[in-house]
Amino acid sequence: ERQISVLESTVNDLEEGREELSALAEARENVLKMEHDATKSQLQEHILANDTLRAQVDTVRSDLTESQNYVSVLEGERSALLQNVEDRRMEVAEARENVLKMEHDATKSQLQEH
Repeated sequence: ERQISVLESTVNDLEEGREELSALAEARENVLKMEHDATKSQLQEHILANDTLRAQVDTVRSDLTESQNYVSVLEGERSALLQNVEDRRMEVAEARENVLKMEHDATKSQLQEH
């Protein structure tokens, strides 16, 4: 009877231990699930932040391309204006040369008349 009592006590201790282990396993599962949910939430936040940054980079790239195109247009216009100025300078130089030649011819003609 003493052995039966010891065995029953041991069985009771084992059952209590099993219940404690079961409770610990459930608590561990809950902690792992909370950690998983927190990690998933952080990952979603990082993905959203990454998407936002990519959109901003795309906008900056687009603005940069637009600015580069505008600069190219302005450089083309500047080049055309510089060429126009050079053409006008050449015309002015030719006109001055023609005026000088006409004055020279007029002076020469007046001298021949005298």
